[in-house]
Amino acid sequence: MHHEFASKYLIETLYSLGFSTSYPEVQKFEACAAAQRILLPDQPSESFIQFVADNVDHDLHTLDGYDTFHGMGMIATVTPGSVTSVPIERKSVSFEEIKSYAKVDIQYYKQSTDRVDPLVYEELREINAINRQCIFDHAFLLTWSLRSPTPSWSGLVRMVHCGSHPGKTAIYFLPMIDMNPSDITCVYSTMLFICQQASKQSSTPVLTFDQPLYWKAKMISHKCEPGDPVRNIVLRIGGFHLKMSYLGCIGHIMSGSGIKEVMELIYASNAVSHILTGKAVARAVRGHMLVDTAL
Repeated sequence: MHHEFASKYLIETLYSLGFSTSYPEVQKFEACAAAQRILLPDQPSESFIQFVADNVDHDLHTLDGYDTFHGMGMIATVTPGSVTSVPIERKSVSFEEIKSYAKVDIQYYKQSTDRVDPLVYEELREINAINRQCIFDHAFLLTWSLRSPTPSWSGLVRMVHCGSHPGKTAIYFLPMIDMNPSDITCVYSTMLFICQQASKQSSTPVLTFDQPLYWKAKMISHKCEPGDPVRNIVLRIGGFHLKMSYLGCIGHIMSGSGIKEVMELIYASNAVSHILTGKAVARAVRGHMLVDTAL
């Protein structure tokens, strides 16, 4: 209840009615749980673990501008998720001890050389696989004339796909780094920390960044020495930023084709500029699907 609403008044009211423990007891439980130092419980070997890191902000709009936080946040996603129950030892824990438990070792990044791995262009293999997903595109277009109301794209996919799925993903919060997320040392320290956590799970470190941090992490990985553990990280760009880049490519390629004038029949001209650059993702997806349907 306290984790969901963070209300001292609510806990004390429930305690007075006999439905909860006291507020100091709740705080003590949370402190003892944090002192367990279990960041990521042991996961089954068939689980897929993916780490995500991005900038995190807290209390940005204070009156005087002080006591704000802008740092690097990290989470671990495990698919399929598993429910684990760990007994919490009751003991006295100070605030300084909890701060030391959640500390990430900062490793200063110093580029030893200007060495960059050479780019190797390999010959692309011919794709012989049959793309069965294109059938959904034709089925989606046919539904416009066959039924009303017409299901959305997500509704059509839900109607077609059925059966078992990997299961719900579990999310584990990892410590934050109180540094500028764009700092190259912060990015390098994040990558080393992820390598340590993946090593404990005997899994390959898979790390997702947004586009600016992905580029810096990629440069670090290429310029590090062959024995550096960060070279083992599988770097991925976040799905949202990947979609933005893809939509921006469509707008760039189709510029001058009349798509801007067509979309201005639906959206304001200022909104169309953001659509074609990939900034307004929701409008861009719907706008492109409307244009495709009209054509």
